Amino acid sequence: MFDDSKRKAVDLRGASKKESKSEILARAQRERAERERQRRARLSALLVQTTFRKHVDMSQLRATLRAQFDSERVEGLAFAQAAPVLASRLLLVHQHSEPSDDERRRWLLHAVLQSAASPDPSSNAAAIACASAEGAQRWGHLCRRLVHVCLPHLVPASAAAPAEPPIELAAANYLLDASRWSWTAHVPAAVAALLPTIASSSVLSLGRRGLDA
Repeated sequence: MFDDSKRKAVDLRGASKKESKSEILARAQRERAERERQRRARLSALLVQTTFRKHVDMSQLRATLRAQFDSERVEGLAFAQAAPVLASRLLLVHQHSEPSDDERRRWLLHAVLQSAASPDPSSNAAAIACASAEGAQRWGHLCRRLVHVCLPHLVPASAAAPAEPPIELAAANYLLDASRWSWTAHVPAAVAALLPTIASSSVLSLGRRGLDA
């Protein structure tokens, strides 16, 4: 009359009580938190990889530009013509933490001062650069950038008094003082009249950055 063989078997091994509403919400919250953690981890890994690649790329670019700068060093008349390009190239890659840049910086500053002291306008980098009002403005901007690079080196690193002031101090004093620019006699009068204002503007700009602090 009753056939137990046809009754469906019930496996209780995996049985569990039904989740309550609060448990469902708590589980959903944990899952969201885990997804957010994984998302942040992926973003952090991507940021680290991107930063490292940029660092490697910039290091390679700086090495290339430094090599170009070193290969293009010239003196005299050739330097007078090439000075803006050489200065811009070094300023682009210069790092105070890079020991080899110390020698490059000092060489450039010495070359600029030596060229600016030349009585021959054809071999005077400053006179050539300031042949026009636009050129004078670019010269003033270049002076500001050069002085800014000099700032950390105005005082000798060692306690012993050096035989002469650092080249950075001499360059800063010269590049910010239009009264010392003897080459102004070789530029158009209208341009020469602008130079004191350009030099004063450089002093004010650097002062805002803390030079006068």
